[in-house]
Amino acid sequence: MELKRCASAMVLALAVALTACGFPAENSAEPVAPAELPAALHASDTVVAPDPGSTAYATLWFVQGNRLVAIRHQVGAPVDVQTVVAGLLVGPSRADENNRIRSALPDATVVGDSHLTRGTVTVELSASFADIPVADQLLAVGQLVLTLTDLPGVGSVQFTNGESPIAVPVLTGESSSQALSRDEYLGLREGVTDS
Repeated sequence: MELKRCASAMVLALAVALTACGFPAENSAEPVAPAELPAALHASDTVVAPDPGSTAYATLWFVQGNRLVAIRHQVGAPVDVQTVVAGLLVGPSRADENNRIRSALPDATVVGDSHLTRGTVTVELSASFADIPVADQLLAVGQLVLTLTDLPGVGSVQFTNGESPIAVPVLTGESSSQALSRDEYLGLREGVTDS
């Protein structure tokens, strides 16, 4: 009996202690005075840049024969529009080249600024894009569209020159100056045949 009374008293004491340690019930949030915040939680105007040597993997699309193939490549971190475009402009690795993989983008001067706005990446193409052979123009645009739409939050790509939309080739053999989705270029993927 004594053991039961002792156990009951302990359970009661524990229940009182646990309910006494809770947060008080309030109807609204109360601001915390800056002096009461730990130093790590204070607002700062300092922006910490990622380590310039840090890398991450991204899927980049390159050319093999007359098709596009997806290849995992290391690019600068964080993976974003700028880092994947830069990765495409660097081109395939030597190992990829040994497997007959190439880029239809001849050099870094073809692509200018690229930026993401509301799900659409705008890619500035230089006048030298017109110097690319017509068959490779389709592959070059396909490389950019498939690579960029592999990024989270990217649904389409708009090509411009001097801030004006420009027409680029699509798989149907026509040209379009509209924002393009990956669907326009899926037929260029390796192993995909037209039915």
